[in-house]
Amino acid sequence: MRIAVLLGQESVLKKVTDKWYVVGGFWKGWLKGVQSEIRCLEQARKTFVED
Repeated sequence: MRIAVLLGQESVLKKVTDKWYVVGGFWKGWLKGVQSEIRCLEQARKTFVED
């Protein structure tokens, strides 16, 4: 009985960690995109100010 409960908890834990992994990956990708956008904007502003 105890083994079944442990296995059940493990599968639930795996589902939760998988979900968090996916969400975390999405946020990381989104943040990277935002950072590169900001970098591009800063670069454009620099060239605009210099010209």
